[in-house]
Amino acid sequence: MDINNSDRHEWFSRAKILANLGKLESANACYDRAIALKPNYYEAWCEKGEVLEKLGFLEKADVCFNEALGVFAYGVEESLEDDILTAIPATDKASSFYNKACFHALQNNLELAIANLQEAIKLHPSKYCSMVDQDSDFAEIRGHEKFKSLNIICKLTSQ
Repeated sequence: MDINNSDRHEWFSRAKILANLGKLESANACYDRAIALKPNYYEAWCEKGEVLEKLGFLEKADVCFNEALGVFAYGVEESLEDDILTAIPATDKASSFYNKACFHALQNNLELAIANLQEAIKLHPSKYCSMVDQDSDFAEIRGHEKFKSLNIICKLTSQ
């Protein structure tokens, strides 16, 4: 497959395909190329973080999730794709918080896992309330009272 070396979308698409095929190291390299072409490429930072998490590089994954969240700190205009005058959906930001929550849960850091989950749930309750009970990343902290309190938040937001 030929690829345009200056097209971040092609590098991003190639990375997603490689990740889906389980070729995580190659996918990571392609995400790096996409990010090199557009440093505030939100989606690439998120996907790269997920790949690094699967590879077991949890600290590097956390850096990527922080970079993705940092895109929002610059304002919507800085994070727009191709100058399209639309905002990044709240679900993308929620996804970054959720990924950070997974990362911290895997490190058994209850406080940071809960804080990030609360942010994800606040932004997109219907999606993340259903995911949090099923995600194996939270197995080690699921029994904690603070984690159980998320179920109360979810029940309140669904009413």
